[in-house]
This record gives sequence, structure tokens and C-alpha cells, in this order.
Amino acid sequence: MELINEPNREFYLRLRIPNSKIDIEQERKTTISVFPFFLRKTDETSVQAVLIHDYPKCKHLIKDIQISRSPESIDIKMTDELLQDFLNQGFIWIHESELATWY
Repeated sequence: MELINEPNREFYLRLRIPNSKIDIEQERKTTISVFPFFLRKTDETSVQAVLIHDYPKCKHLIKDIQISRSPESIDIKMTDELLQDFLNQGFIWIHESELATWY
């Protein structure tokens, strides 16, 4: 799969996904999901993720690690400003293939 000249790479770059993460997707032989990236933030009280399955519609999941209950799920509409706010808060882009290394 060649993303260098494809619209996907431009779209990913517009979302400020680092080239190193895009390269992971480019090197894959198969595609697991339509959008293989998500935003993640972990701190001493919570784990948060922003899942992007139907851009610009997204799910913001918030799991309080001190309380044993299901994560809170919030439907959001991603905008450039909201994306920048997530990045400013310390969210980072993760490729789905990196999940096994996040334990």
C-alpha cells in the first residue's frame, strides 16, 4: 500500500498524525479498520481515547482508573480546534498495531 501520493496521507497529515505513525500504516499488508489511528492520553487518574470511525464523528472514551465501572462515552464532532485542544492536553496519536505494546 503506497500512501505517499494518496489522499489518505494528506488527510492523516492534516490531522497532525506524525509521519512515523503513517509509515506504520504504509508498511502493513492488510487493513484491520477503516481508520487505524486513535488519540490516547493516560495519567494517574484516567485513561482516555478518541476513536475516529466515521470522521468527523468521534467517540471520546474516559475511564477513571480509580473506579471500576465502564468507561464514559461521549459523542463528539471533531474540528481542527478540538483536535488541537486534545493535542495540547497531551493526547498522542496511536496506530492500532501499537496496542500490544501499551500494557
